[in-house]
Amino acid sequence: MVDKVSADSFSIANQFTISGWYGQWNAGDDAILESFIENVVDRFQASVIVLSERPQNIIGKENTIKAIFHPEISLRGVANAFFKGDLLNLIKTLRQSKLFVLGGGGLLRDNTSWRNLIRILDEIWISKLLGKKVMLYAIGVGPFKTTMGKALIGYTVGLCDLITVRDPQSAKLLIQIGIKPERVHVVSDPAFLLPETKPFDNNLTQDLADRQLVGIFPTWGVCANGDFSQAIKIARVLDYFHEKNALCFMAFPMRVRDGEMDDAKFSAIIQSQMKYPAALKIYNKRLSPSELKWVAGKMLFNITVRLHAMIFSLG
Repeated sequence: MVDKVSADSFSIANQFTISGWYGQWNAGDDAILESFIENVVDRFQASVIVLSERPQNIIGKENTIKAIFHPEISLRGVANAFFKGDLLNLIKTLRQSKLFVLGGGGLLRDNTSWRNLIRILDEIWISKLLGKKVMLYAIGVGPFKTTMGKALIGYTVGLCDLITVRDPQSAKLLIQIGIKPERVHVVSDPAFLLPETKPFDNNLTQDLADRQLVGIFPTWGVCANGDFSQAIKIARVLDYFHEKNALCFMAFPMRVRDGEMDDAKFSAIIQSQMKYPAALKIYNKRLSPSELKWVAGKMLFNITVRLHAMIFSLG
């Protein structure tokens, strides 16, 4: 694990700073971070500072990867960030960095809250005020809900030095809000480049070696407002495959968060709705993105509603 550090305690010879929804135990977001680190550190002889609300969850190599707390720069949070020293530490970090990177994942949207939108855009503003280069890294764009949100995102993206998006629809939305087409580059999701890592779990590797299983990668996100109808539908599909083809399944949660609703709990709900619950085994331990990619490759096939589980399967 990487401890929360001061910007002064880290080498700035060739320092990059990256921000996203990292350290939240979401394998999709962390896969993007892992891929960024894997491809940047050696190629550019760079050190990387990660901005995160949970810096203790960021895993990296000593003297190469560090994490600092991402303060809330809003009317409600800026005073608290200032008096705790987090705001000063953030500014020092960005001032000492050669490049600020935002991404990847579906970040540029205004359909959640203004607090979330400001949390995404604020380091771009600070970086440009400090005269720093800014890159959008395989970003997802949209949906947009408000005219003000679109204008704010359009203005901020226009400040960036390099704009890369993960799909043509994201590029189209940026062009619609005023970004010149030649400035927007469509790239693959960084998770495609993530190397595989065999988990240090002998029971798991032995289980996968003994029999062919179908991988299940569910998400709690389909249970909006306590609606478990999707869990019932998935349970019926698994029962059908088990009854007709004698298939057995293993569910791998991509988001496991202590004390909160997560994919492991959703998997248990699916299992509770099955006619043959013994046909589904739930893996409750947290796996890294590279370990999940290895697991996805060992399955007979995978059933997923998660984008990055699909990418792991294709990879």
